[in-house]
Amino acid sequence: MNGFFALQRAIDFIEEHLTEPIDYGDVAGQIYCSTYHFQRMFRAVTGYTLGEYIRFRRLSMAGRELQNTQIGILQLALKYGYDSPESFSRAFRKFHGVNPSAVRKNKVVLNDFGRFQIYCNEKDGEQMNYQMIQAEEMHFIGYKTHFSGIPSERSQQEEDFFVHTRLQQFALNGLVKDCETLYTLVTNVDDKGYDFYIAQRYAQEGCWLTQERYQNLAKLNPPLGDMFKEIVIPPRLYAVFQTQRSVYPTEQEEELRKSILLEWLPGSEFELEEGIEITKMQWKMGEKRNQRYLELWMPVKRR
Repeated sequence: MNGFFALQRAIDFIEEHLTEPIDYGDVAGQIYCSTYHFQRMFRAVTGYTLGEYIRFRRLSMAGRELQNTQIGILQLALKYGYDSPESFSRAFRKFHGVNPSAVRKNKVVLNDFGRFQIYCNEKDGEQMNYQMIQAEEMHFIGYKTHFSGIPSERSQQEEDFFVHTRLQQFALNGLVKDCETLYTLVTNVDDKGYDFYIAQRYAQEGCWLTQERYQNLAKLNPPLGDMFKEIVIPPRLYAVFQTQRSVYPTEQEEELRKSILLEWLPGSEFELEEGIEITKMQWKMGEKRNQRYLELWMPVKRR
């Protein structure tokens, strides 16, 4: 099943049930995939979590009804899944910027969050190159933050996190004696956000920093242990995709992820598995700047 058309069918299901309780499993069931797989696909394509989309659509529809009908606020709150007028008013004010009671008293402009329509841009004859890697246990050290909010806020948070933690990045590079490789790890993804690590892989073949050396360094320099956390990823199967080589491969990352979830996965024998998503950044310097690339490591399992 084409991922774009399948996702549109799931969105149509959501729209048909906006005034009813919506179970994420029922939505994912429209395209015969796991809830986890569907949520990652939905987020990659729309830029919103499934919960955000449902909540914003309901509040947008509620605003229209408040402007164009005489429905009461209590009735409206219950219709769109809120337990009380107070909880509805808080959500309404956060989304629209005004209280529901002010809408009929004043001529106000409300936010309009429209229904999504997914368009498929076919790429005839184009294939995606990838590797299937059965990875052994991997060890990383890094530091994290938690991102939340709408897509634009999350993007800005990621950019700010990189810009304001250069010292930690330099320290990581120095510890593994590699200035051209850096990793990011994404985990604990839910409707409220996700944990985002900037990290380095260590204790691997050819790496100066072994587990023993790191433990000794942390004992001798306590701030090191406070600054970085060890992340151990158990053995797992990964589908590994690579961007085109360019000076700024980060500009390709979003589109590559969409292509993986909507074009490669639906026709493959795999589906996403819950686990840590890894991005490996090969940041070559000097005359080789145009040879930079990213690798996206997506945890998968056979269907």
